[in-house]
Amino acid sequence: MTKEIVNLLKENISNISDIELDWNIYTSSDQAIIPCKGCNNCFIRGKCPLDKNDCMWALKRDMLKSDLIIFASPVYLKHVSGSMKNFLDRIAYWTHLFPLAGKMGVPLVTSSGSGIQESIAYLSDIMTYFGLDIISGLGVASPKKENEIENTKNQIIRTSVHIIKYLKENDVAKSNLRLENTFQLMKRHYHELNNSGDNTEELKYWKKSGLFYSDTFQDFIDMSVE
Repeated sequence: MTKEIVNLLKENISNISDIELDWNIYTSSDQAIIPCKGCNNCFIRGKCPLDKNDCMWALKRDMLKSDLIIFASPVYLKHVSGSMKNFLDRIAYWTHLFPLAGKMGVPLVTSSGSGIQESIAYLSDIMTYFGLDIISGLGVASPKKENEIENTKNQIIRTSVHIIKYLKENDVAKSNLRLENTFQLMKRHYHELNNSGDNTEELKYWKKSGLFYSDTFQDFIDMSVE
């Protein structure tokens, strides 16, 4: 059902907007991702040694080139699927680096019952640490009755309209209170590391990218798109 909802969202956006969007849709069935081994190499050296053995390098490349990113997952046992969790585990170090700053994000989950709100909240949190501005969230319960099917259609339309409106009004995603609070929390951490003499790849990235010297997350976004 998850892929079906993503395709319906895509069709709705195409049908009600004159914005031309190029879509890349990746699913766990056609993208084999090796499970994270917990080696911490990504945190220490800034790269995952497994990337050369699967498709993660290509997924990272395409996310970095995109303007809008949708993380979609079914709910399994009141949480995101194992495939989604495996994908996120492989880019866990991105939660320290805000590599998707200036981009827009949409968490999308489907469920036959419970766990929708918990899963959307989890994806929203992770996506914020990636630097994404969450412009909308979509949680769809498996529709069984006619009124539920109609409600699902209306949810998809509302989300489509929200996405289109944001894209038309913003060439680049803006910061918000949630992003600013997350950025200030991480900035204090890296300034403490710097004062302690730490010299990890993450701290080097913060200095090289300009995160370390930005007063606000909006300052960093503005600097990154100049």
